[in-house]
Amino acid sequence: MVAASQLDAALMASIGPRWAKVAMVLGRAAKVPGLVFAEDEDEYETLAERLEELVAFGHVLAEGDLKEWRFSEVRLPVAEGVRGEL
Repeated sequence: MVAASQLDAALMASIGPRWAKVAMVLGRAAKVPGLVFAEDEDEYETLAERLEELVAFGHVLAEGDLKEWRFSEVRLPVAEGVRGEL
C-alpha cells in the first residue's frame, strides 16, 4: 500500500491552476516515478479516493461528480492577489 503522502505528492504534481479532467490527472499521477502499488490494488481507484479527500480538505477545487472521471475537473486554488490563467 502506498503512503497517503506519496499519493498526495503525485496528485498535486499532476494538478495545475487550470481546470483539467480528473481522468487526465489520475493518468498523470499513476505514472509518477516511485509509486508502487500492491498487485491486487487498483492504482486509479486508490488515487481517485485520495483526490476526493484532497478536495474535501480544500487543497484542490473540483467541478462535477468526481466519480465521473471523464466529466469532472479539478484544479489548484489560486492564491488571492495572484493573477493566474483560468
